[in-house]
Amino acid sequence: ARDDDKYNYRYRGGESYRDVVIRLEPIIMQLERSENIIIVTHQAVLRCIYAYYMNVPQEKSPWMEVPLHTVIKLTPKAYGTLEERFKGNIPAVSTFREKGSVAKHRDHTDA
Repeated sequence: ARDDDKYNYRYRGGESYRDVVIRLEPIIMQLERSENIIIVTHQAVLRCIYAYYMNVPQEKSPWMEVPLHTVIKLTPKAYGTLEERFKGNIPAVSTFREKGSVAKHRDHTDA
């Protein structure tokens, strides 16, 4: 069910991406009036903020790749947003998968 509509899917007692976008609206408006902000949060929230600044429809935000251990510097400009990425040298498993793909799990014997 979640893969069919990840943007609107809500875990019991949790939030959907749509819920997160609505909750973030006043925060994003405050960010628009601020300078030199650092945001450290969960990937879902980062995807929603990133989609806003990169002018990507929010419905696509659940499928955007936001890598772990990476600083993404966004600099809003008059006609778009400049993006720079700084990858930390920290081993991690990527949890990203494209829309329509199947999750592949490895166990300790696969290593």
